[in-house]
Amino acid sequence: MPQANTALGTSQVQLLVPTRTTAETTTVVGVDLKDFVDDLLIVLSSKRPNASAATTFTCTFKDSPDNSTFTAVSGGPTLTVAAAATETTTTVSISTRAIARYLQASYIAVGTTGTFDVSIVGIGLKQVI
Repeated sequence: MPQANTALGTSQVQLLVPTRTTAETTTVVGVDLKDFVDDLLIVLSSKRPNASAATTFTCTFKDSPDNSTFTAVSGGPTLTVAAAATETTTTVSISTRAIARYLQASYIAVGTTGTFDVSIVGIGLKQVI
């Protein structure tokens, strides 16, 4: 999935292109966190444009030292959107010291008729050398 970086002084905004997901698992490309320090703020924005009481959406995170083999972040955050929600914005914080160099998000939509429009943004502080 394409991504864009925008520098804001010593902070960095990592954008992942919005996607539409229905009853499937979608995994986005790994994001290199090598130059980031402290915590990374993850903002998940989702919208369910059609009605479905039996649909849920969950976002989990994986990390990797080499951007090749990813494993679930130990004790990592999970972002869940209930079926009743039509628009949701949720945030979590991930310590860059507690994970490997690359971070990956995985979206899991459960249900047969519910569709979610999803975007995720990671905001963090880049070290200045």
